[in-house]
Amino acid sequence: MNAPFCVHIGLPKTATTFLQNEIFQKHPGLLSLGKPYTAQPEIAADMNALRSFVSSLDGLEFAARRGEAAPVLQRVRAFAAERAGGRTVLWSDETMSSDTSADRMLVMQRLAEFFPQARILITVRRQADILQSMYLQYARAFGTKFFFCTYGQWLQRALDSYLHSADPAPGLRHIRIANPLSRLFYADLARAYAETFGPDRVLVLDYHLLRSDQQRFYGSLCGFLDIDPQPALDLAAKAPATHVRMPPLDLLVAKHRQHPARHLAARLLRSAAKRAPQGLRRSIEARYGVGSEAPAELMERIAALYRPGNERLRAEFGVDLPENAVA
Repeated sequence: MNAPFCVHIGLPKTATTFLQNEIFQKHPGLLSLGKPYTAQPEIAADMNALRSFVSSLDGLEFAARRGEAAPVLQRVRAFAAERAGGRTVLWSDETMSSDTSADRMLVMQRLAEFFPQARILITVRRQADILQSMYLQYARAFGTKFFFCTYGQWLQRALDSYLHSADPAPGLRHIRIANPLSRLFYADLARAYAETFGPDRVLVLDYHLLRSDQQRFYGSLCGFLDIDPQPALDLAAKAPATHVRMPPLDLLVAKHRQHPARHLAARLLRSAAKRAPQGLRRSIEARYGVGSEAPAELMERIAALYRPGNERLRAEFGVDLPENAVA
């Protein structure tokens, strides 16, 4: 494969879906083989198989099935060589940085084995924002898969999990959660990839630039991919807004999802939320514990976990993330 090859490993919740659907799939200078895989139906089955080999199999499974990867990899390389036509080949899939089944270090080693000359793109975001997004995703299953909890309770349980607390507070034992905090130490991840692929082949991009300085964001991204930034800027300007935040009053509906009148309540609350003054909305959120705020002391403990790593990220990769602590 003579065309430049880049792997975008995420992280999740850093505008990956927007970039995949609106930029990577549509930019004339890119041949996108990643998500959404259905966009390249001729190679979709092989790319899904390759994703499984790289990011889903544990060490024992990978060792047992390594031989199956060779023909898949050969077909992917042949497809890219045939279709690239001078374009940069890009594989974007955020599961490669989210500890699905394979350890993230194993994912990196497999990428280095399969694509030793690849460039690695890592997108990051302030940890507090990602944690809020994780909670809202968790909240969507209230009443069906999970029991209700406030953001503060969820975050405290996450911290307990990270600190390996053997006996969480009785009021938090119902919260089923893994260890989301450990996924967000960006500097360690970026440094590992830089040591493996070379620092000149790794770019860390701040999600917040996408919101505050698109010229800089797409300039850095497209320079790294060897493509023209102007089509990316044009595509971004035309793209529909895709970031949907779950309104706090919807969390109140989710809290009572088992109630017989839940559908009517949902309609009424959403209608009221559009008309309610900001002060009233905050009062309702505080009364029922359904906002996405956490106690300042707890947020400061979370911020303290990430502060040293974020300082290293700034020093080594030039990424200056906003502070996590509550003002």
